[in-house]
Amino acid sequence: MRFWHGLAVALLALAPSAAKAQAFGIEMGTAVSDLDVVEDIGDFYYTVNPPRPVSGFETCVVYAAPESGVCVVRGIGKNFERDGYGIKVRDRFRDLKNILDKNYGNGALQDGLRPGALWDEVDVRVMALRQNERYYQAEWQVDAPEGIDDIIMSVKALSSDTSFLSLQYRFSNVGACRREAREQDAGGL
Repeated sequence: MRFWHGLAVALLALAPSAAKAQAFGIEMGTAVSDLDVVEDIGDFYYTVNPPRPVSGFETCVVYAAPESGVCVVRGIGKNFERDGYGIKVRDRFRDLKNILDKNYGNGALQDGLRPGALWDEVDVRVMALRQNERYYQAEWQVDAPEGIDDIIMSVKALSSDTSFLSLQYRFSNVGACRREAREQDAGGL
């Protein structure tokens, strides 16, 4: 019996620890009234102070409907300036990807240029992101007990040498949120 217990503990230690993780400390279905709302952006989007901030992320936005509660959480990272090659932002991306891989299993990395890209040299990597000619992101399909369906972390760009990270958690109730939004829109037409 002791052998089987030890084996079970060892296997659990090897499994991704998604059950322990949360999206900036925000759980699926949390009511907006239970969050520290900074601003109601409109259309069910709210800027909030997250219960568990992550260093380097300056803004946290949630998508939440009145009945379904929170269904998407997105962290917006600080700007990486004077980094046209994208070295600093990609270093931070890799650090966070390693942590997310430990929590949720290995995420699928997508790094490439779109066909016909004009900004295809290494020294204009961030400009290619800005022009939507390059993509650099990782995606995790989760199906976690706390309702996280997927996670997408992307590098985005504001200019030819300024980039930032976006980290989005989408919960399994996102369809219900969208239905509530459509119903509200239909009621006003």
